[in-house]
Amino acid sequence: MRIIVKTCGVLLCAMIFSRAETPIGGILRQISFVHSGNPYIVIQDLVIPKNVEVKIGEGCVFLFQPFTSIKVEGRLIVEGSRMNPVIFTSTYDTAYNAESRQLANPFDWNGIHLEEGCGAILKDFLLQYSVFGIKAVHRNITIRNGIFKKNGQCHLTIAEKQEVVIEGSPFTYIPEGSNEQYDNSLDEKPGAPVKAEQAKKKASPRIVARWSSFGAGIAAAGAGIGMTVAAVKAARDVAWIEQNQLDYIGRHGTDAYETEHQRRADAYKRMLVPAILLDALGAIGFTVTFATFLF
Repeated sequence: MRIIVKTCGVLLCAMIFSRAETPIGGILRQISFVHSGNPYIVIQDLVIPKNVEVKIGEGCVFLFQPFTSIKVEGRLIVEGSRMNPVIFTSTYDTAYNAESRQLANPFDWNGIHLEEGCGAILKDFLLQYSVFGIKAVHRNITIRNGIFKKNGQCHLTIAEKQEVVIEGSPFTYIPEGSNEQYDNSLDEKPGAPVKAEQAKKKASPRIVARWSSFGAGIAAAGAGIGMTVAAVKAARDVAWIEQNQLDYIGRHGTDAYETEHQRRADAYKRMLVPAILLDALGAIGFTVTFATFLF
């Protein structure tokens, strides 16, 4: 009997330990989060007031319930590492919450918002399934090796400008005025210092492809619509002369009918093929434009 009681006690303790979690929310004071409190369940907005510094240590996992966020008015320090990044994700993320009965999706929680006058340094973290990722109203933010995935509207906005972030790839942002920038391309090791101009050049092909395909799509679609309207008119002309064949022959003769019918049929063919090609090119242009937002 004692053995059974002891065994049950051990199993109960193991179950309690495996389900350990730390619910948090509201205004934060000077605090340092450590991974032993994992997972931190954010049940309402976390607010870091002015003159308050909050540190988040490596390996910490924050699971955000719907409509919650982090609002920074003071200073936020995220100190993840390559081996143990800090995780900001949805409470429905089964990778970090095995008990979730539904799957995580973009827009599950709001994101991290940096107010005017605050500061933030974020290193080695994963942020996913939010609405806007990180939104800073100023440029007083440093990001090193941050990974953004599956966020709804955007990954990163700084001073009302959406930054070019490759989803799932380590991203680094250094405020303007720093002596070096960091390359975020897939073919370079994250954190390798390069000139700011080089970083912009590597980030620009997607932007060029996006707007070039959009412009080509608009032009092709516009021309295609015009050709389609002309083709429809030509088709109606052919249909009219075929419907009035006997009357036309009676007035103008058989040879005149054959000549006019052939002329109208040729005009229809000349309009139809370009209309189809231009409409297809417009669809391809819009598809490429849309794809640059996804990949």
